[in-house]
Amino acid sequence: MEGTFVLATKTSSMIAMLFSFVGPAYSRLFVKIMYGPEWESAGVPFLLSMSLFYLQFISVNGIAEGYFNAVATSKAVRGYSMFTFIVMILYMGFGTVFAVYYGPAAIILANALNMIFRAVYCARFIARLNSKKTGQTRTAFVLLKEATPTLGFFFTMAALSSLTLGSERLMKDELHPMHVGLHLLAGFCSCIVALAAIFRFERNYVEQARKVFRREKPAKED
Repeated sequence: MEGTFVLATKTSSMIAMLFSFVGPAYSRLFVKIMYGPEWESAGVPFLLSMSLFYLQFISVNGIAEGYFNAVATSKAVRGYSMFTFIVMILYMGFGTVFAVYYGPAAIILANALNMIFRAVYCARFIARLNSKKTGQTRTAFVLLKEATPTLGFFFTMAALSSLTLGSERLMKDELHPMHVGLHLLAGFCSCIVALAAIFRFERNYVEQARKVFRREKPAKED
């Protein structure tokens, strides 16, 4: 169960990282084409970029909560409901206060913290449940660390972010077909490089994924 959780979480996390790192370079272009320059000047591209960053947290939390709900007892679900109620009150309080000073971006950041707390809670439950079955003591942070992409993949995404942001600057606020085409080409190439980075830096993940698709039992973790 734990190995499948790590595999699913890492898959979701890497997909979200592609949007989080590469997506912001296309938020301004998207808003300008879909809604016009008025929305662009109102700061909507920045909020869209923040929302893409937020995807990283909501993706991990979604997998963690899904696994929690699949294996948790009624008592555990009630405890989690109380926890989320408390976290939601704190989220609404801090989000409202900081939104007065920092605007809508503060609400996105507050919700990202909300997702982190909930994901850690669920991962803690999954780690404890697995420890009872296997006898191996593992914390939630160790479990989430295993589900986090490697530094090699992270640095690759950071480099792709710099590439696409540089491509965006070359557009110079002009929707010239050639500039837009080159910018979109940079995004397409970034997706190809990100896929190659998975095979280069996430070899253990690739091997485990192949076994799942072949319907083979994943190798037992040490």
